[in-house]
Parts: sequence; structure tokens; C-alpha cells
Amino acid sequence: MLDLQLVRRGNPCVDLSYFLGSSTSPEFRKDNLDRLLKQYHKSLVGYLVDLGYGEDVYKLEDFMKDFRGAFLFGVILGVVHSSVRIRVRNVQLTVTY
Repeated sequence: MLDLQLVRRGNPCVDLSYFLGSSTSPEFRKDNLDRLLKQYHKSLVGYLVDLGYGEDVYKLEDFMKDFRGAFLFGVILGVVHSSVRIRVRNVQLTVTY
């Protein structure tokens, strides 16, 4: 997969974990994570099949393993980016012309 944000080949689970870790509550993830991951995987594989890959291009077991490995990294990225956004917002509020 090509990651255009960082312009690199990357694991889709990093972006997914970043999104889920920075945009949802722990309670929401506890109640919905398994269902969301299965739906995401189903959609991702569907798009890959449309692009000419075989049905077994990315097995659910491999996807879940990749997600578990990427989750902490994605959440940390979310926290860092949130911190930067807060600092930038505070700086903008204190600037006078």
C-alpha cells in the first residue's frame, strides 16, 4: 500500500490505528473495535480484488496481527499530533497584529 501522507510504502494498519486511537474513546473501541476491523478488512480486500489481486491477498488473520502490532504506534502518533495541534492553536490565539 502507498501512504501518500508520508510518501512511503506502509502498513494500512498504522493509519487505521492512528485514526481509531485519535478519534474514538476507549469505551467505543472496546464495544466496536472487532466489528470495525472486520468491516475495514472486508472493504480493503474488496478494493484490492477490484484492482486485480486475489481474494487471499491479505488474510483476516494477517490483518489482525498487523493491527495489533501497529496499534500502539498509531495511538502514539495521534497523541503527538494532537499535542502539536493544541500548541499551534494556542500560539495562534496569542499572536497580535
